[in-house]
Amino acid sequence: MKIKEALAAAITQLEASSPTPDVDALYLLTHVLNSNTAWIFLHSDDALSETHDQAFSRLIALRAQGLPIAYLTKTRGFWALDFIVDERVLIPRPETELLIELTLQVLPKDPICKVADLGTGSGAIALSLAHERKHWQIDAVDQSSDALTVAKLNAKQLELPQVNFYCGSWCQPLPSKDYDAIISNPPYLANDDPHLAQGDLRFEPQKALASGTTGLEAYAEIIATAKDYLKDQGLLILEHGFEQRDALVAMLAAHEYQELQVFDDYQGLARVVMATRPLKSLKHE
Repeated sequence: MKIKEALAAAITQLEASSPTPDVDALYLLTHVLNSNTAWIFLHSDDALSETHDQAFSRLIALRAQGLPIAYLTKTRGFWALDFIVDERVLIPRPETELLIELTLQVLPKDPICKVADLGTGSGAIALSLAHERKHWQIDAVDQSSDALTVAKLNAKQLELPQVNFYCGSWCQPLPSKDYDAIISNPPYLANDDPHLAQGDLRFEPQKALASGTTGLEAYAEIIATAKDYLKDQGLLILEHGFEQRDALVAMLAAHEYQELQVFDDYQGLARVVMATRPLKSLKHE
């Protein structure tokens, strides 16, 4: 079978299950052939080897069942880096790059800053920061030992050994209490959110997506405890669902965090809240 024939057949097979069958089929074919789009079209009349044909057919069949592209290729680009991803971790989203941008903007570039990443998953946030600021001390936490296995693989692949990984719930395993910033993209869907049964979310780890009956449970714990792990003027930076901004602002205010700020993502949707650690006088220390 010619390459163009295999591609056309794959597109037809995906039409009933994917909103972008042509994009998916072409991407998976470049993955199988370890090539790029230009090469595919220049060699569209070449014969597809039996080995490549079988591998491509297998990926297309899995994609037709709904499996995410990232899990099929075992990789996802994030912050100009390529991360290993599989069913043990959440697939990094482009909107989460806003956390990286804000953290790099608000923390001084040259001094050694201490940053904690809560719910690190694949390590995308912590390792992206480490890539940009190799002298920072970065501690990453996840309650899933499986997720930490993937994060450590990414640290090794990206040659970023300076990131430390800890297993536990949110702030609990952190080794110190003087962080310049604590950042997190925690699960923010409710357990009964209908989106969990749709698209890629069906195959991602549910504990990384949903946190309880309201979707605010993880935030409640992080906000209540993070202030005890931040230095004076330390920052808490949280990604959230676009309808959760007001609830989080109220939660932060109730815990007497200072200098609350909110930020929209590239689509104009509320995405991140940032606040400064409560003053010692307010904490009655």
